[in-house]
Amino acid sequence: MNKRQSSVLAIYVIVLVLFFLLFFIIPFNRCASAVVMFIFGLLSIALGYGITYMAFKNTTDLKSKVYGFPVFRVGYIYTLGQLTLALAVFIIDFVFELPMWLALAISLIMLGFALIGMIAADNVRDIVEEVDKTLYDDRARTDTFRIDISDIVYACTNAELKKKLEKLSEKLRYSDPVSKPVLAETEGTIREKLNEISEMINKSDLNIISEKIKETEILLEKRNKMCRETKNI
Repeated sequence: MNKRQSSVLAIYVIVLVLFFLLFFIIPFNRCASAVVMFIFGLLSIALGYGITYMAFKNTTDLKSKVYGFPVFRVGYIYTLGQLTLALAVFIIDFVFELPMWLALAISLIMLGFALIGMIAADNVRDIVEEVDKTLYDDRARTDTFRIDISDIVYACTNAELKKKLEKLSEKLRYSDPVSKPVLAETEGTIREKLNEISEMINKSDLNIISEKIKETEILLEKRNKMCRETKNI
């Protein structure tokens, strides 16, 4: 358990102790409705901490922590709401006895909403993380193109050929960064062309390499056209 987790646990323990002491120190009529609220108050503290732990259990970076925040918010809102309601019932019991069924019904409704909210928020987090991962993977494919062409440009010693490679690098840099399954075949061919250029650089005839660069530019233009067309569907 790290320092942040220990701090969260300490806060919930402090809230638990204070709530427990208030229930036995305040001289109100401890009727059935108050006992129900006390039990659900304790449950809300335990559940609130459990939801918080679940929200940040497997977070490794700032982005994953941000994704866990909506789940965490459900937990602390439920705990705060249930404890506030419990204290309100304790105060009301100074004047008259609240029916037990009403306290139980309100507490069950709040618990139900909290559980539904937690499940919904957790599912949304999973969807967002999956979409984010997919976008990352899709971008990673085109990022390798830019890395490859940068290495080729750096390795090239012919000034005329270097200009052509820099032009290709510029086109790759400003092409659509997000890949799609429909582009897989074309992108695979682009990768093959880049590999061929990398192997030929400084070793083969200038005209042959220039032709490979031209073929790669044509493939890149085809890929970008396909990107535009898929966006319009």
